[in-house]
Amino acid sequence: MGVIDKDGYLTIKGRDDFKIVTPAGEKIFARNLEREAGKDKRVADVCILGKRLPDGTRCTPIFFFKPVVRTKLARIVSEINLRLESKQQITSFALWRETDFPRTSTLKIDRKIVSRFLNEKAKTPAKKEEVKYQLADILDVVSRVSGTPREAIKTSDFLTTDLGLDSLSRVELITLTEEYLDILLDETKISSRTTVGDLISLAKNATPVVDIDIPTCNLESLGNCYAYFL
Repeated sequence: MGVIDKDGYLTIKGRDDFKIVTPAGEKIFARNLEREAGKDKRVADVCILGKRLPDGTRCTPIFFFKPVVRTKLARIVSEINLRLESKQQITSFALWRETDFPRTSTLKIDRKIVSRFLNEKAKTPAKKEEVKYQLADILDVVSRVSGTPREAIKTSDFLTTDLGLDSLSRVELITLTEEYLDILLDETKISSRTTVGDLISLAKNATPVVDIDIPTCNLESLGNCYAYFL
């Protein structure tokens, strides 16, 4: 798969069978994202696949680090996300703990084997008990959208890297916040780089929703009634 720009140059995006379609309908080519993630000097190799989940396929990189690396994977992914486009943001990831990825005869990563490893547990997801939410503040909303227990959420958590919220989930977060907390959030300030602490500050300074009393008139008694909205 590729695109031709206005000057007639062809840019290869990647093989169609390695294309990942997210729940938001965005198309991601694994090779492009692997190249960007692999630029981090701490990463020895990375394989990006689609992890099948009940709500759709999630783009999931599996990292293989250089032996001397001691930095936590979540921290490295947060730094990689700073260089990626919004639709490319890494919201779930895994660590390959063997000495190397399985390889084909041409020494390429055997994606079929890695994919089986990644999706093995996804075939029989654990049944979750239904939880009744009382959305009293912003942390309640974040907990509901992310599926993370409220007590486990830290103000330093990134919405994307730590809580797994993609662009579609962030829209849901904004919608629920405005609906249940009666405030209007500035959605232009909420992105993949927003932390829970940032969100709390935005909620505290958000514009409250004010109910507007629209007068009515009796059409039968007045005949023709015209309403003007300012």
